[in-house]
Amino acid sequence: MVALAIVALALPALMFALLVGLLCWSAGRRYGLAAGVWAAASLTLMPRVFGHAHIGATDMPLTLFWFAAALSFHAAL
Repeated sequence: MVALAIVALALPALMFALLVGLLCWSAGRRYGLAAGVWAAASLTLMPRVFGHAHIGATDMPLTLFWFAAALSFHAAL
């Protein structure tokens, strides 16, 4: 039971890491590697986003899936 609680608390941080990687990949693919790295660094260095990534809230799953949906919509155009 304790292991499940630890995984549940670490899940938003893992989703934040996935969001940063997805942003770096998508921006890097479209605008170049430097733009992808700067976009990922900009997202990572936002204090509120970084803080919300480390608490057990619904902010990171929502942000990740909204970004994935927008990216999928853009790819389908």
